[in-house]
Amino acid sequence: MTNPKPIELPGYKSIVPNEVYGKSVASFKHPNPIIGKTRAAYLIRLVRYKTPSNEDIIEFIRKSGKEIGQSPLPLSLEELSDPSDNGHDTSSLLRQLPPNELNEIAKGNPKSIKHLKDHIPKDNTRPGIEYVEIAYGYFPPELLVTSNELMEREGIESYRKRVDSMRTKGWILRMKLAENGSLPCLSELEYLVQRGVRDSDVLLATGEYGDYEIVADQVKLIHAALCYPETIHQLMDSSHVILKRKAAFIITGLSMCLACKDKSNGLPGLIGGILNGSLMGGKIVGMGMMQIGDLETQPSEPEDELPKDPFNPGNNWSLN
Repeated sequence: MTNPKPIELPGYKSIVPNEVYGKSVASFKHPNPIIGKTRAAYLIRLVRYKTPSNEDIIEFIRKSGKEIGQSPLPLSLEELSDPSDNGHDTSSLLRQLPPNELNEIAKGNPKSIKHLKDHIPKDNTRPGIEYVEIAYGYFPPELLVTSNELMEREGIESYRKRVDSMRTKGWILRMKLAENGSLPCLSELEYLVQRGVRDSDVLLATGEYGDYEIVADQVKLIHAALCYPETIHQLMDSSHVILKRKAAFIITGLSMCLACKDKSNGLPGLIGGILNGSLMGGKIVGMGMMQIGDLETQPSEPEDELPKDPFNPGNNWSLN
């Protein structure tokens, strides 16, 4: 059997084949009034994953705790505040727990394990089921215009981190895969969309997508592009990333609980990071991203006409 053709999304340029696609936006109303209307890149990232069971998540945490033992050195606040590197690092978060609690988790103490289970996040995904998730958002135009140079200089993983952490006004679309690895039939998805379904096991749309017609259009676009299981299988498997994110959510919940009981246990830096969102990034299930009002797209616009640096220094869109 021949390999399927690379995935194509009409109107979008392939940046990372079968994963990241983008187009130029001529006029984007940035939420920062100082920036106002500016040019931007509109990027889409597609992944697939299988939802882990609660038992799998707890066992992953226990094994991670066993590996680091009782000799953890806490990370600096600067490291903890960097979501692109450490936001979902299980070992880094476990090191912030009191040593005795970490030791009990590593040993599988029933009381400690139950306490972990009390903080398991609730969502409407089903363990063992595969999903396709598509993240949409606005970015500095350089992520589109100079994408090849960025990846050559920093590597593809660094580029992925930029795409995951630099979104402005975006949203998430998630669809459940059937047992044969295909998307639900289009008629089923259209039925859900017509009834305004936004949060179900089969179809989820979350974030700032604006008019729900945008969701309907993207459902049709994605369904046409991912029409065969062989095509979907080309998407990056992010199952381990989802496992780590759910584990991070549980550990941070446990940490906050312990900190409330004992404010002297050395966790204020961690808790501050959780409360301001720097550790979790709001990306457990859907990364929640964008709104499409005030949008005028010109996909065929010559890229060399884009301004070199349309963003204010120090703004979160800056690539520096």
